[in-house]
Amino acid sequence: MLTVRKRGQTFHADLLIEDTRIRGSLGTRSHDAARRLIHRLEIALSEGPGSTLWPELSTLLPRSTFVRLQTLLE
Repeated sequence: MLTVRKRGQTFHADLLIEDTRIRGSLGTRSHDAARRLIHRLEIALSEGPGSTLWPELSTLLPRSTFVRLQTLLE
């Protein structure tokens, strides 16, 4: 399950798959922008490593968050 949470002034993604939890900043202070990013992430994760959304997400997300999410696909 992928959820959006506000920590301080920025929004973060919180992903829980079985016993694995991955968290990371979405790099935005806007709730609407965070929801759009979460939606794109859900699609990319469901499509797998071949998703056409990964290149776009690599430019939109902070590098540390993108790397954490990419480790799920390996």
